[in-house]
Amino acid sequence: MAAPRVRGTSDSSTMGTPPVPPGFPFAQATISTPQPPFLGDSRGTPPTIPFTPSVSSPNTLYPSSLLFGDNLPSIKADSSFRVGFCNIGGFPALSRHNSKVSDIKTFLASHNLDLFGGCEANLNWSGLPNHLQLKEWFRSTDGCRTFVAHNQHENFGPHQFGGTFWIAAGHATIHISSGTRDPTNLGRWVSCSLLGRSGKRLHVIFAYRPCANQASRIRSVHAQHSRFFAQLPHYCHPRQAFLDDLGQFITHHRSSGDAILLLADMNGDIRHSSLQDFMSSHELHELILSKYPTSPTVSTFQRGSRSGTTPIDGAWATDDLTIDSISYRDLLSSPGDHRAIILDLNLLDCIGEPRYQVVRPPGRRLNCSLPSTCRRYLSVLTSYATRHHLAEHLDDLFSLATTPNTSPDFLQSRLELFDLQKSEGMRHAEQQCRQFHTGLVQFSPELNF
Repeated sequence: MAAPRVRGTSDSSTMGTPPVPPGFPFAQATISTPQPPFLGDSRGTPPTIPFTPSVSSPNTLYPSSLLFGDNLPSIKADSSFRVGFCNIGGFPALSRHNSKVSDIKTFLASHNLDLFGGCEANLNWSGLPNHLQLKEWFRSTDGCRTFVAHNQHENFGPHQFGGTFWIAAGHATIHISSGTRDPTNLGRWVSCSLLGRSGKRLHVIFAYRPCANQASRIRSVHAQHSRFFAQLPHYCHPRQAFLDDLGQFITHHRSSGDAILLLADMNGDIRHSSLQDFMSSHELHELILSKYPTSPTVSTFQRGSRSGTTPIDGAWATDDLTIDSISYRDLLSSPGDHRAIILDLNLLDCIGEPRYQVVRPPGRRLNCSLPSTCRRYLSVLTSYATRHHLAEHLDDLFSLATTPNTSPDFLQSRLELFDLQKSEGMRHAEQQCRQFHTGLVQFSPELNF
């Protein structure tokens, strides 16, 4: 099934982002007591607001081992910007043999991602040393940039539930102008702004909405946010406050004509009427389920033996984005206990030409300080020289050079041809002498001992 081409007519553009209004981000309280406005869209909770899923049978679940949506093209187009998102279920605070970091590096490399966002990092980044920061874990990734957000109002140790982050890699980083986080400093979302030469801007938002079912845990995300909002003059339920503040954030950027792409773990059925109304009020359209309305229900998370029954992770965008393909990945290949989301968007249509081109030098495979690399290089080059008879060609050149009646132009052309063939062999040997491992080596616990 061909992916729909969603185009918009917005012609507004800006070279910068206007300052955030002074009253932002604190949402006006919609309730006066610490009671949730609705809990029906949380995990496993019967809905208090009736809604009708767009599937034929609510008891039919799409297999968790299969991809749901579009297959990725075998060759990514030059104009495609590939974005991934996943609830990773937390980083271990380890500088070496970090299985989660290895999983994400493998996911980035195997799917050729330009930008990856995640939630539930579960770390208090401000309380960790430099060698345990996200930028240090991914510093070996080509042209990597990182951005993190967590609850900065509490400090109970290195582990802290919640938090969001993004990782950008490779050539795609030339499009990134800035990164922003939830202005309440609760770590509910991070955004990555991409700016084109014409001033058009795209904001990619990675968000995490607290789960109402975890309110009884004192260190849960819901409990953290409840303590924060309880200190304000008017209490607002954390789940409702998330929508109110995120809505203000989106409205602020939409007023400047910027495009919005939102990927989020909503910790509730994304088909719920309250979420549908919220997205519609901010001109955001759901991207995955709307393409396959007759498919069985897809569950997007599984924790241990407990499987979900509804899609709680989703992707939404304004109509000025062109989405070429989008899918929920299978659980096994995702770097967390949720289905990862991967989409290709046409960045050229969205923001136009990049502001500038950055040409990064390629990595040098030939390193003379590595004996095995030198031996491999000489072996490959010797094999190449034998196969192409370079020694015989060199003898012929000596004969031509010592022959009195040899034309200088003819000798020069033969020397140039020999040099070209020899240089090709040297490049070939350098490509074969050492292999770069860019995250495609799976983590092996047995090698740690």
